[in-house]
Amino acid sequence: MGVTFLTTLAAGMMGLLAVCPVRQIAWRYLRTATTIALALQALASAWLIMAPSPLSAGNRWPAMVLLGMGAAATVAAAALSPAAEPRPGPFRVASAVAGATELAMALWWGRLDGLWPRSGQAFLWTAMVGQTLGALVLGSVTLAWLLGHAYLTATHMSIAPLRRLSDFFLLAVVVRTSFVVLALGTVWAGLAGDAAAPLGRLASQWIISSLRFSVGLIVLGVFAYMVRDCVRVRNTQSATGILYFASVTAYVGELSNQYLVQQTGLGF
Repeated sequence: MGVTFLTTLAAGMMGLLAVCPVRQIAWRYLRTATTIALALQALASAWLIMAPSPLSAGNRWPAMVLLGMGAAATVAAAALSPAAEPRPGPFRVASAVAGATELAMALWWGRLDGLWPRSGQAFLWTAMVGQTLGALVLGSVTLAWLLGHAYLTATHMSIAPLRRLSDFFLLAVVVRTSFVVLALGTVWAGLAGDAAAPLGRLASQWIISSLRFSVGLIVLGVFAYMVRDCVRVRNTQSATGILYFASVTAYVGELSNQYLVQQTGLGF
């Protein structure tokens, strides 16, 4: 689960850097964000080496190749960050490659490590879609609070990049919440086969379920709205403070979501 979470977070960060208005962002922030993403990939690599149980000889090389490609693209993005303002194209391409590679690693490792449902093709696909949406939530909140912190020193930066990220963060939370409700509603309605057993397992995990739905979705949605409102009136310090708490709720929510998917066999 640790490798999947770390690579999902790195994927979200790098993927969103590819669509950020990098011309309006201080290049030192871009370098900091890419360095953090690289550190997450390094932690994932260390975790993979220390917990090699799912790795057969045939599975070890794909994992290493995906992590290596993601790390190389992230290093390239970090090296290109000083030139991102006049020429954003190469930085965007490197960030997009890193994000796509890390997301592929997160999805593949989740399947390999027994995180995704092994029975029910519909549940497998919904779990993968949910993890992709989770990457957008994690990446947007992390980049947003890092950018809010950067305004303390880079006072000349336009508010537009933080406004873009706060809007995307709110949108990602709304879409993620809607997907969870839709996926579980479909199971409850019996449209995805026999729902009694997985829903029973979900009910038995009521503590983690309550944490996921209350903290990881409802509270997170309130924080996302508050951040957007603060950015609207150009109050970056208050927005950054809220984003710190929002990042904790997002991390707790997605980690508990991964645990519930593993324990229940559902995908959401």
